Amino acid sequence: MSFRVLWPPTAQAAPAVSPELAQIVTEVYINHDLLPSEWTPRQRQNFLHHKAAQLSRQVAELAADMADKAVKDWINRHGDHPNYRTKVGLVNNVTSQATELVLSQELYELIPPPQDDPLEDDTTGLPDRSQVPWDRRWTRTYYRTEPTEEQEDLVAAVWPTPEFSALFRIKAEYLIAARAEDRLPLPADRYDPLADQLAQLIYADLRTDGLPAQTTREKP
Repeated sequence: MSFRVLWPPTAQAAPAVSPELAQIVTEVYINHDLLPSEWTPRQRQNFLHHKAAQLSRQVAELAADMADKAVKDWINRHGDHPNYRTKVGLVNNVTSQATELVLSQELYELIPPPQDDPLEDDTTGLPDRSQVPWDRRWTRTYYRTEPTEEQEDLVAAVWPTPEFSALFRIKAEYLIAARAEDRLPLPADRYDPLADQLAQLIYADLRTDGLPAQTTREKP
């Protein structure tokens, strides 16, 4: 995937920067070598700070719009304004959703597709997929099984948004499809101990790919 880094940015008031979001921006750009090699460390630091500030501003603006709508929807459903605690919960929820949307559209789109195993370029001599265990099939393109709608619904129920990112759920769908193919147990719901065990495998695979395990979450 090709893209251009525009620098220096146009002059504008510096918005507040979310430390968590700044960390995610730095990890994505550095881990995936997305900055021009000729830049000095100071140029890199300035760009990353500006990018984090830009995304923080976009998240704040989007969250404000979504919060207004969430409060209006609450009033329409309940006939009264939400109390303070409920309103804080609504704002925290839409802030997480706004963060997810902005990161997906403005940052994760820059990440190059993962490089498959070189051996998979030529499938001659590769083991038959029936001989490959499920815990290797779900992470390798050549052996993956596309999830069914029912499996996608299960993933959405067990690892719901905004607690789990879109990247997490995509990988979870391949994992569930691979386990189902081998008739292995699947988590019944989000409270099933198996759900947490499988989540650790997904987090590990995200880290292997150099991707953030989770987006930031505001706590009530």
